[in-house]
Amino acid sequence: MIITIKKSFKNNFVHILILLCCTINIHCSSTNSKISMEHTSAESIVKFGKKSIVQMARKLVKEDTGKDIPKIYETTVFANDSSVIIFFESPIKLARKNTAFYYGVLVDLISETKTYKPIINTEKQVDASKHFPFYQPTARDKHWVEFVLNSNNGKKTSYRKYWKTLYNDHKALTIIEQNTFFDVKVLSPSLSTCYKVDKNTGTLMDRSHRQIKTESLLKQGYSEIKE
Repeated sequence: MIITIKKSFKNNFVHILILLCCTINIHCSSTNSKISMEHTSAESIVKFGKKSIVQMARKLVKEDTGKDIPKIYETTVFANDSSVIIFFESPIKLARKNTAFYYGVLVDLISETKTYKPIINTEKQVDASKHFPFYQPTARDKHWVEFVLNSNNGKKTSYRKYWKTLYNDHKALTIIEQNTFFDVKVLSPSLSTCYKVDKNTGTLMDRSHRQIKTESLLKQGYSEIKE
């Protein structure tokens, strides 16, 4: 099923992504791959270690989309008795006007399923049956992200430092460019915060919070593979 969402936020992250994928609109692909894991157990795959597992997942995505997942994406691996799941995620993404891209992908090596996470910020309808490019922040993107962050906390915040802070805290930041302002959303496992930032003055507007309830994969019986 492919659903096109116009100017919406879709930024789930790490331990909360499995639950959220059941409730948000995503673009999924489960095409067959040249790497066959059909008769391979999760236990035997885990023995390869995180680095090799991540490379297997990257190869599956490359064969499916023809595109490489950016090296800057954070990677997290979870496994249980029947699944080995790899998350590739950009914790910060800025969708400029008239852009559409993937900001992450979930890969299950056992089922060879790929679940792509898109952002579409276009006025015209786009063909969501075709794969989008993966998001890679430009220097201008980083400038605007720092502009938004500084309007929010009133102090200088570096792009890279905030990237790591978000990842370590299991949070994600999405910024959607509109004509005169940015729509901003910060998502954590328990809270969703939304606000707008004026593109000219940096004024923060319409701030709101919403409590959310999620369950980590660890509580669902998965183990994180760190090495």
